[in-house]
Amino acid sequence: MKTLLQLQNVHKTYHVGEVDVHALRGVDLEVKDGEFLAILGKSGSGKSTLLNSVGCLDKPTKGRILLDGKDIENLEESDLAQVRGKKIGFIFQNFNLIPSLSALENVMLPMIFQGTEEGERKTRAIELLNLVGLGDRMDHTPGQLSVDGDEYIMIKENGEIKVKKIKAVVDGLLKNSKDVEKIKGVKEGLRVGVKGIKVVTFNDEYKQEFTDMKYAVRHKTDELLEIKTEYGYKIKATHSHSIFVYKNGKIYSKRVEELTEGDVLPVSLSLPSESNFDNREINLYDELKNDANIVLEKNKIRFKGSRAKIDCKVKVNSKFCRILGDFVSEGCVRFDEENKRYYLTFTFNMNEKKRVERLKDDFKEIFGLNLRIKTEEHKNTTTLIVENKIISYIFKNYFKLGDKSWKRDFPDFIFNLSDNLKLDFLAGVYGDGTHRHKSYNRKRREISIKTTSNILANKLHFLLLQLGYIASYEENMPKQRARRKTYRLVTYSKQCLKLADELIKRDYSLNFLDMSNLGSDELTLNYLPMDGNMINAIDLNRNLFSTREFPGIGGVLRRDNVRVGKIRKDLLSYMLNKFQLLDDYKKITEGDVGFVKIKSVTPLRGERYVYDVTDKTNRFIGTFGFYLHNSGGQQQRVAIARALSNDPKIILADEPTGNLDSKTEEDIIDMLTKLHRKERKTIIMITHNQKLARYAQRIIHLTDGRIEK
Repeated sequence: MKTLLQLQNVHKTYHVGEVDVHALRGVDLEVKDGEFLAILGKSGSGKSTLLNSVGCLDKPTKGRILLDGKDIENLEESDLAQVRGKKIGFIFQNFNLIPSLSALENVMLPMIFQGTEEGERKTRAIELLNLVGLGDRMDHTPGQLSVDGDEYIMIKENGEIKVKKIKAVVDGLLKNSKDVEKIKGVKEGLRVGVKGIKVVTFNDEYKQEFTDMKYAVRHKTDELLEIKTEYGYKIKATHSHSIFVYKNGKIYSKRVEELTEGDVLPVSLSLPSESNFDNREINLYDELKNDANIVLEKNKIRFKGSRAKIDCKVKVNSKFCRILGDFVSEGCVRFDEENKRYYLTFTFNMNEKKRVERLKDDFKEIFGLNLRIKTEEHKNTTTLIVENKIISYIFKNYFKLGDKSWKRDFPDFIFNLSDNLKLDFLAGVYGDGTHRHKSYNRKRREISIKTTSNILANKLHFLLLQLGYIASYEENMPKQRARRKTYRLVTYSKQCLKLADELIKRDYSLNFLDMSNLGSDELTLNYLPMDGNMINAIDLNRNLFSTREFPGIGGVLRRDNVRVGKIRKDLLSYMLNKFQLLDDYKKITEGDVGFVKIKSVTPLRGERYVYDVTDKTNRFIGTFGFYLHNSGGQQQRVAIARALSNDPKIILADEPTGNLDSKTEEDIIDMLTKLHRKERKTIIMITHNQKLARYAQRIIHLTDGRIEK
């Protein structure tokens, strides 16, 4: 066999303050093509450093590393990314799957960056998932993959507290539902045992006794239903669940099994509180005074040649955000050529009376201007109009919302990424009823305004706030750059990632501030900006922490992992499609409801025992079930399939069983061994477990950065 990898006198030294840490000390190593090698060593022996060096994630301080005959020391970063993507597959201890993507999409993801055609990507991913035994789970996200091991509860039997498998206990209760003593024993065991253990109950007769909770909304069948909305968002529920449906201006309850195509679901669109905003006030003149068309008169500004004035200072609050949201979906700036006048207009359906009145009141409070109402019954529309040149000019140029109802300037990278992952992307919905966007590399998109305009309107104000607090791009706010050296971005939408890199390049510091548990912890822990400097993040408890290292997936850099890999859930979530089905009729308010139409209701199988559970105060605790108690075995199988996606020359496994129980650990290492035999891949595995190391063809021991002879 030929030599695939060669290390020649490799040293790696880290400089920590005034101290030099020698992680590798003169390592010489040859790895043959098709060999399974285990690197065994204690924590701190240099195993991970050696693996990072071989994986082109780090360069040695001294020495040479030849991979497939090429010296990686002489390669540029872009070339190293190609090597990582095409020749190396990574398997991590923590799996590092994208939580918002399905197993199939996780495996397909590295192939996107290598330019693989969509059909080939999907075929290859399906083949690999079948290879690792997950052919029937490819549509599940990592959090939905079933356990390979067992969960345990404490139970009292014959006066003794015992630990038993939760599945065995529940199965026994299912078979012997009248076994009252056993039920009481379980309850007693929970009381005297460890607090916080979650229990699932399946029987109405004893659920109060067994769970000590108020109620559980339970599944009456093993079969789930998947509800697809008009723009591709999917909701899972069971036959026994009820969902609120909107019809003829009223909201009523309907069982999931009775839902049909065309039904409209209400969704909650909560606006942020004012406390979330950093800039409470905008001085329009400070931003526009360099514009020759703007004139200042006693704390008011007007357009040159016009007498109409507005206040310089504008409050940024939820009402202001609502105005911008309504404008994005329903408004436009028009210019009357004949009368040489500018008009700012908002067009609604005639039945949206409360929304019209709310907008009138908000506009009067924020801008001090009255909106004129024009009703056209033959069009079934109500239009709010203000004939004011300065406010029209500001909306068109300062807020950067365009001058036509059917055209908006959305960032190109969102379109490109949605195309790459083939997502149904809500490109825009506007006052003319449909939106069309054409380009050589984009599909034509047509989306109805009637049921989705409220959703977009109430989401996009977050985007506007994040892009420099209302201005579209930071270049349009020269004084803001001088006035502020720190941007505090509320992470309702991860759209700010692109802006983050732009700001960091301009020497801004960047803080992600999460006020509503929308995934920013995951984002900030894994996000590293372009220049490689660590950024600070503040969690909900205001504890300061730094981002940790996050190796590349499929050969791409960290920023690309976050920007591309989290497109579905984290990048576009709150801006476009993160919503909650209303579960309480009393929560519905006129300004807090949008609607989404059902495309289809499809039966699903294979996800059993899932429950929404509340405590005695009716406070929602969570959705509990076996598949949520995840041992990680199936997640690691997905990670193995992903590592094989680009048919790499070498697989690098960093403690691949470190987070698994003993049973699952054996299953995963058995799988690696079988894959080695079948795929004939070169595998380098680092571990501190001698038992696992014995599965390899050859073992080397690493101690204090040196290979033991």
